[in-house]
Amino acid sequence: MLTRTAPLILALLYAACDGCDVAVGVGTDEPATAITTEKGRITVPGRAVADGRDLQADPPVTVGQINVWSNVSRTQRVCRVAHGTELALLEARRKESEGRFYFRIRSGECEGWLPESFVRPPEQPGGG
Repeated sequence: MLTRTAPLILALLYAACDGCDVAVGVGTDEPATAITTEKGRITVPGRAVADGRDLQADPPVTVGQINVWSNVSRTQRVCRVAHGTELALLEARRKESEGRFYFRIRSGECEGWLPESFVRPPEQPGGG
């Protein structure tokens, strides 16, 4: 039941905090939350794949090494992950000023934040 109401709860939290960023995932008492992006439905906490494809580019472009950031403001790069790398999704945070989610990821020694445009569900092909 909570999974179905999670979007409503997030909307209410957003309205109550006057536009603040909302987080879901590890460190909360909530069950897994599904987030739909242009690359598919992503569950947090869960597994995903780093996806360097730019779906809007013409001709298509794939970024081979994707920057991972220390925070959702992208002030400092902490490491990189290769296109196609498996990721552990720890947390999601909606950055309202950009209208998108960021995912806190871990892959080996690399841990930090990726914008939703570089994350896809594991079952979706990631050719490029």
